[in-house]
Amino acid sequence: MHTPGQTIKVLGTSFNVTAYNGEPDRTTLVEGKVELSLPDGSNKQFLKPNQQATIRGRTITIADVESSGYISWKEGTFNFSDESLEIILNQVARWYAIDVEFEDANLKKLKFEGIIPRYENLDTLLKTLEKTGDVRFQRKGKLLLVRKK
Repeated sequence: MHTPGQTIKVLGTSFNVTAYNGEPDRTTLVEGKVELSLPDGSNKQFLKPNQQATIRGRTITIADVESSGYISWKEGTFNFSDESLEIILNQVARWYAIDVEFEDANLKKLKFEGIIPRYENLDTLLKTLEKTGDVRFQRKGKLLLVRKK
């Protein structure tokens, strides 16, 4: 398997890959074994279960994670653990086909944790996020404005 930032070799396993423009590539191993490298074959790495490789440019960083959060989409949920609001809203924007605009770039760095059903109404999801942080949302059609509370 290939993404623009990595080559992944599956070795009898269960894993998740995210590779979206503007975000680092992430490969999270649930069980088995995964070998990955940069597209040119350099920087070969092996993942163990509950590890995640994050690729930024030509740098691969391996970290221990709770893999269940990265496959929660299979259960119909968003599962965020110390995740930035920018990454969360990128996922929400893809799921609900909306655009997101931040009033203040510092809001992108806010961290959130929680599990929210994917099939909830978008407004319900946004109200949940508002209750847990220093942020408020305003919808204008397909545009979601993110403001400081």
